[in-house]
Amino acid sequence: MLVQAMESDLALREAYFRDLDMIFYAGASLPQEVWTKLEDYALDARGRIPLMISSWGLTETAPACVMQHEPIGRSGVIGVPLPGVEVKLLPDDEMRCEIRVKGRISCRAISTIPPNLRRRSTMRAISSRRCGAVPRSARGQPRVGF
Repeated sequence: MLVQAMESDLALREAYFRDLDMIFYAGASLPQEVWTKLEDYALDARGRIPLMISSWGLTETAPACVMQHEPIGRSGVIGVPLPGVEVKLLPDDEMRCEIRVKGRISCRAISTIPPNLRRRSTMRAISSRRCGAVPRSARGQPRVGF
């Protein structure tokens, strides 16, 4: 919607890109046509393209497990693993990949796992074996057990 509004509103475009150094997106891939229009509008308004970055993560792991952090010129790149994270890509027949994540970040994010899952023995095993993370209650106080 923002890109559509910028199409006909030069003042909006100028104001948006005036002091913008970076665009961050996550949660879903940014359509290439939106990426291209943002680049074009930034060039028109400011003479340069802001750094456009993205990351990938899960509620069960962390907000970011991999991050794309340098200019690439196109949408759809999720980046490289953050320090302490290992990933495994499992491609299907169309070269879309399932991503499996392992590392310290997934252990430290145990408090983001919904309470109904925290009680399961598998979550207890994961947290205690991998890093000894202590889940926190809704008030942020350490608890013993799940």
